Amino acid sequence: MDEVRSRRISRLALIGTCAATMVALGGCRESEQDRALILEKGVYSGPADEPLDEETLRALNRRGDGQRM
Repeated sequence: MDEVRSRRISRLALIGTCAATMVALGGCRESEQDRALILEKGVYSGPADEPLDEETLRALNRRGDGQRM
């Protein structure tokens, strides 16, 4: 009787381990697959910003004019 119970527990442990492994391996989102894992301190490694158009630059300069001393 103990041998049957022991086998049953072993099978359940194996199934549980397999299920946990599948969840852990499949848990990463696709967007996180190719991201950098080693980051350099003080260095931005993201995508480059798009340049501002002339009208936006003029508007920012006008806003800044009132703040100069």
